Amino acid sequence: MQLIDLSKIVYTKISYEMSMEDAQSISLEIKNELTLRLPKDADSKSFMLTINTSVVEPNKKAICIEIVANAFFEYKDQIDSFDEIIKNECFPKAFSRISDTIDQILAVLNYPKLNISIQ
Repeated sequence: MQLIDLSKIVYTKISYEMSMEDAQSISLEIKNELTLRLPKDADSKSFMLTINTSVVEPNKKAICIEIVANAFFEYKDQIDSFDEIIKNECFPKAFSRISDTIDQILAVLNYPKLNISIQ
């Protein structure tokens, strides 16, 4: 088991458009695109995961939220393969913070929180 710490998350883009005046209910589509960036220094025990998250209502475009975040991780033990670490540890930790940010945006606009979680 690796020990991976999310040292910080930096948002490089937060945008939203909302128009829900007549909406009784909506369906949302959530997409995440991940890009792993390893350091040039092979001895560095850190890496960056860029996460582009979009939340849209596909039919009416009532909601469109886009967030781009750089999540910086540090680790102690050598990592042979990043795939499982990213999937099982890093992305869930970072997405939890992104989900909180989405809920904060909605709360400011007097909309209910989505409470999105990774399954």
